[in-house]
Amino acid sequence: MISNWRDVTVEILAEKIGPVAIVIVNDVAKELGITSTVIDGKTYSEFLMRLSRELPAGVNAVELAKECRSRVA
Repeated sequence: MISNWRDVTVEILAEKIGPVAIVIVNDVAKELGITSTVIDGKTYSEFLMRLSRELPAGVNAVELAKECRSRVA
C-alpha cells in the first residue's frame, strides 16, 4: 500500500509546472474516484496513466511516472 502517493506526485509535478500541480493531481484523483490517502500499486499505476493525459506540453510523462514510482516505493 502506498500512503504518500499524493504528496510525492504533487511535489514532483510541481517541480515541472508549478503550483497548479495540486489542482491537476486532485482533479485526476477525483475523476478516478480515489478518495483514500492510501492506495495500492495497481490504482497508483492507473492514476499515473490518467495523469499523463492531463500534463501540459513539454512534460515527459514517462520520466514523471518513473520518478514518482521510485519515490513512493
